[in-house]
Order: sequence, then C-alpha cells, then structure tokens
Amino acid sequence: MEHLEKLYIEESNLEDWNVDCAGEVQKMRKLHFVTIYECSNVKDFTWLVFVPNLKWLRICYCDDMEEIISVEKLSEVSEMMGELNLFSELELLVIRNASNLERIYRVPLPFPQLKVIDISECPKLKQLPLNSSSAKGRKIVIYGEKEWWEELQWEDQVTQNAFSPCFSPYEY
Repeated sequence: MEHLEKLYIEESNLEDWNVDCAGEVQKMRKLHFVTIYECSNVKDFTWLVFVPNLKWLRICYCDDMEEIISVEKLSEVSEMMGELNLFSELELLVIRNASNLERIYRVPLPFPQLKVIDISECPKLKQLPLNSSSAKGRKIVIYGEKEWWEELQWEDQVTQNAFSPCFSPYEY
C-alpha cells in the first residue's frame, strides 16, 4: 500500500473512512490520482489531507457529500499531523453530479500547481476556495455550466476579475 499511486473507490459507503482510518491513509503518501465514484452516506472526504502528493482528484455522483474538506475534522487531523498543505500538488479537480456539495473548503487555498477545475451538476456549490492570490501567475482553466458560473460568489471583486478570464463554459 505504500507504493500505491492510484486509488479508485466506487459504490462504497465511506462513512468510516474519514478521520478514523487516519493511520492507514497516512501510509498512502505516494498516491497521486484519486477517483471517488457513487459513494453514499459520506458528507466529506477530509481523509484526503493524508494524501499530500495528490495530483488529480475526481469525485462523481456523491450526492450526500456536503464539503470535500471539513474544517471541524481538519482541526482533529492537524493536531495529529501538524501543519498541512492542502492540495499543494493538485493539478486537476473534477467534481460532477454532487447535488448537495456546498463547499470544497471554507477558506481560500493557494493551489500552486492547479491547472484545471471542472465542475458540473453541483447546484449548491456557490463559492470556490480561491482568492486573488490563489494560483497567482499561472493560467487556470475553470470549466462549468454558464448558469453556475454566473451564480458564484467571490471573496471580492479583485478575485472575480482575476478568475473571470479563466472560465470556459460547457458547449452543449
């Protein structure tokens, strides 16, 4: 398990996967690609903080998920691990058909490697964890529905202006 580079979780009940399995997940330090598909009864995937080298994250058809990283659970985790660099290696973030997703994370993140954000069918997701200094100096492409993009709430006008040129609407 220490040399695992890809993890695909499908149709699973991950309720017990979160902070309770921290010891096991922490062993997955070389994991780069995670796809989570049709997982029910899971409100968050805070265990992903134990995957520091995560490059690609795809979450699809997880209708019970409300947030990806829970601030409350993260505080428990950070006591065990010290300082965390959330998604510091992440290049690709794809979230599809997560009808109850309200947030990825509550505060903006720097995302130094991020290249693509692809959001589809996430009507409650009204804010991205970005601010004007997130991924500064690099080109990020954000794919999504035009209606979703128009309803996004931004930290400030500077952030909205910085990311507006990055948006690429789906062509139907």
